[in-house]
Amino acid sequence: WFGGVANHPLVTRLGLPYNEKGIMVNSTLQTTTFQNIFCVGDAVNLADSQIQPIKRATSALIQGKIAAENIAKHMIAGALRNYEVHEMPLGVYLGPGKGLVHYKGLMYGGWLAWWSKKWREAHYL
Repeated sequence: WFGGVANHPLVTRLGLPYNEKGIMVNSTLQTTTFQNIFCVGDAVNLADSQIQPIKRATSALIQGKIAAENIAKHMIAGALRNYEVHEMPLGVYLGPGKGLVHYKGLMYGGWLAWWSKKWREAHYL
């Protein structure tokens, strides 16, 4: 396990495919050279996509669920699920009952932003 926005030296030692954006994975989150290795989070670069996920926890949580499902399916030769990048709101906690949310060019704050951030966290955790 490792995290962060820079590749860990272990990536090179294992021979995983990578570039400046991260470890190269396909849409099923498998590395492009090793079908038995799945990667998620800040460390990934979707090799077959023009759009890259934003490197934040919500993206990693979604990817993690899909990768876990795909690992289980891979073990029984089942059909794997594709990860698709979707625009997601960016929420910031500013204290009890206060928050800020930015989504599709709209920004709102206050209690509603705080509540929507808390709901989104509960939904993905």
